[in-house]
Amino acid sequence: MKENKSIVRGSLAVIGGGYGGLCSAVMASASGFDVTVFERQDKTLKKLAITGNGRCNISNQKIDLSDYVTGDVHSLEKILSAFSSEKENAFFRELGLILRADESRLYPITGKASSVTDALRYKCNESGVTFICDADVTEVVKKGSKFEIRLRDGSFEHFFDRCILACGGSAGVYKENANNGYDIAKKAGHTVKPVYPALTKVICSSVEQKELKKLDGIRSRAAVSLFEGSDKFIARESGEVQFTATGLSGIPVFDLTRYMDAHGAGHYYVSVDLLPGFSDDDFLERTELFSKRTPETFFTGLLLPQFIPVICDRCGISIHKNIADMTYNELDSLKSVLHDLRFTVDKTGDMANAQISAGGVPLSEVDEHMGSKIVKGLYIIGEMLDVAGRCGGYNLHFAAAGAYNAVEGMKNDAENR
Repeated sequence: MKENKSIVRGSLAVIGGGYGGLCSAVMASASGFDVTVFERQDKTLKKLAITGNGRCNISNQKIDLSDYVTGDVHSLEKILSAFSSEKENAFFRELGLILRADESRLYPITGKASSVTDALRYKCNESGVTFICDADVTEVVKKGSKFEIRLRDGSFEHFFDRCILACGGSAGVYKENANNGYDIAKKAGHTVKPVYPALTKVICSSVEQKELKKLDGIRSRAAVSLFEGSDKFIARESGEVQFTATGLSGIPVFDLTRYMDAHGAGHYYVSVDLLPGFSDDDFLERTELFSKRTPETFFTGLLLPQFIPVICDRCGISIHKNIADMTYNELDSLKSVLHDLRFTVDKTGDMANAQISAGGVPLSEVDEHMGSKIVKGLYIIGEMLDVAGRCGGYNLHFAAAGAYNAVEGMKNDAENR
C-alpha cells in the first residue's frame, strides 16, 4: 500500500470514523482519492479504543468461512479471499504496526489499543484526510454523478464522487440509541434485516435463575450447543463457560448468540456438556470403582462441588443416595444431565453490552467490491452488513477486508471511466 500522490481519482466521503472507516480512508488516500471522513461522535475510533479490554484484538491468524454467520457464504468467500494475510500484513506495516499472536489472536505488540488508534490517525493526517466530527449524517443522496451528504442540523451540504458507508452496527456504549447507518442504507433503497445484539451473554428463564444463583461465579470448560424450538440443532461451541446469577456468559456462549435472532423468549435453549470428553464407558467404570459413594463424593475430581446439587435436583435423586442403590434409570439420568444441562434462553444481553450487532444489509445487495447493487458509487462495509464473526478479531478483520475490497473497486471504476 504505497501512497501515490501523482494520481487523483476523485473525491470520497467515508461515513463513519471507526476502524473500517479509517482503514478505508488510509487505503483510499494512498490510491489517489481525496478523502473526507464524517464521524457523528466528537472523535474517531472511540469503540476501537476499548476493544479487547483496551488491548485491541485486531485480527486473527486463522480466518475461515466457518468463523462467520451470514446468509451469503459465496459472496463472503470472495471478500475474504481477496484480502489475503500478505495484504493485511502489508497494510499493518504501512501503518507502522507490529503485531504479536496470542494463540491465533493478533494484538499490537504494545498490548494497547491506543497504538492502533494512533497509527491510523497519524497515517490519515499524513495522507491529507479531512475529518469532520460531530457530523450526524442522516442521508446520502445521489444527484447526477455526485453524492450529497446531508447532516441532521442542515448546516453542511457536501458533494463527492463516491461514498463508503462504514457506520458500524448498533452495539456498544458509544452507539447511543440508534445507528443512522441503517437508515441511510434504507433511504438509498437497501434492505435491512432485523438487527440484534451478538457476542453477548445469555439470560435464562426466571425458574432456572434459582438454580443459577447456586452456580454464580463459576467458570468451567464445557461444550455448549444451541437449539431452536424443541430439538433443531443450530451450532456447538467449546471453551470456558461463565455461570452467573441470571444466565451464561463466556466466549462459547457469546459466539452462539450470533445465531439468535429477534425471536421471543423460549425460542432457543442451550445445552451445556460439562464433561465433553467423558464417555459412557468412563461413567460405567467410575460407577463400579466408586459404587459405595454418594454423588457428593462420586463426582470429586470431575466436577466443581457447586454443580452436584443442581445435577441431582434435575434428576430427582437425593444427594445422599449411594451409587450402588440407584436404579439403571437414575444412573442413566445422572449421565445424561452431565452432557445435557439445559437452560432456556429468555433473552440475550442488550446492545450497550454486546460486542457487535448481527443483522443489517444483506451481503447479496453488494458486489464483491462492496459496491451497492442499487446505487452506483456507493459502498457498504463492516458491521452494517449481515455478517457476524466470532470472538477473536474476526469482525475487525472483516471490516478491513471490506475497506480493501471497496477501494479496489473504486480504483477499477476510476480507471475504466
